[in-house]
Amino acid sequence: MYRYLCVFAILSFLLLPSVSFADHLLGGEITYKQLEGRQYEIKLNLYRDCLGGGAEFDDPVYLFFFTEDYTLYDQLRIESPKISYIPHENEWLIDLCVQKGEYTATIDLTTVEQDLYIVYQRFSRSASIHNLRDPREQGFTLFNYIPYLGEQKNSSPTFNLETNNFFCRGKLMYVDFSATDVDGDSLAYSLCDVYLGASITCVQPGNPDFCLEPASSPPYNSVRWRDPFSYATPISSDTTVFINPITGIMQLRANTLGLYTMGICVDEYRNDSLIGTLRRDIAIPTINCFVNPATGLEQEVLEETITCYPNPIVNDLYIGLPVVSDDARISLYNVQGQLLLDQYVGSPTAMIPFSNYTSGIYFLKIEVGEMAVYRTVVK
Repeated sequence: MYRYLCVFAILSFLLLPSVSFADHLLGGEITYKQLEGRQYEIKLNLYRDCLGGGAEFDDPVYLFFFTEDYTLYDQLRIESPKISYIPHENEWLIDLCVQKGEYTATIDLTTVEQDLYIVYQRFSRSASIHNLRDPREQGFTLFNYIPYLGEQKNSSPTFNLETNNFFCRGKLMYVDFSATDVDGDSLAYSLCDVYLGASITCVQPGNPDFCLEPASSPPYNSVRWRDPFSYATPISSDTTVFINPITGIMQLRANTLGLYTMGICVDEYRNDSLIGTLRRDIAIPTINCFVNPATGLEQEVLEETITCYPNPIVNDLYIGLPVVSDDARISLYNVQGQLLLDQYVGSPTAMIPFSNYTSGIYFLKIEVGEMAVYRTVVK
């Protein structure tokens, strides 16, 4: 009898539609834009490795909306993603390919007077991910939420760059995860957790070819990190992995090859109250990078040769540049992220008067051609 049951189970599995795992996906995020009234444009951005030989982007995808008490409110079926390639800096001779799939739809929330979660789930993650335990047994949950603010309008922040393609092993890197908020809300950046979703028996919730069940409702369980990694230390680095809470610039010197999952969160504040969080769940490889000789100055050389003195500052700050360049540019910000100075430099040394600035911490962005270096100074 047991033998017949086993045979029946195997035949039943073989008769199911071909199961398509999403191990080509690197991650993604969900954003929204409020249009007229309570009409919203919802956007799901997914990123895939286009060299790994995995499946193409799903078409369609399914988004689910849950009320603040975790009750399913509605779902969207979105077809025909806009697909584009994400370029990387041409200073490096590398072999990488990353595609972005952009899914867009609108929804009318006129009758909804409460917060709503937007949820996308897919199974599974890439088997190559180094910082998760059994990554191919873990799926994705991407989510955002729309706060109900009465007559006030609100759109989520959006990342300024689509995604960082890679980290260079052994090279100090400053990676831009900054975002823009069209409503002028205050933004704060941090490393954050990422979450499980879907399963081997329901790889794409809502898709009738695989699973008619909706996505699971919040709250969600975090991924299973492999020791010694966590959301706060998601990658092997010779320096502390740090994301500036004001600028969104991440600093690290990755030291071990591999593919690393991490979460980047952008908290949105209005009148000192948290009203939303944009979350990017993304896997980024650490690779060996070789300088493209056609681009001239190497980023690491720029990092090591730019000097800022004295620090702490007494009256004036001097900045030494490794080359004289007409397009060298210096920007100065305070701790609130306000731009205080923005000037081009045509000599190997620049001087910034600090006599009119109050005591405190300041941030410098120094750009030479296509490269940028960041420094923190104190008065």
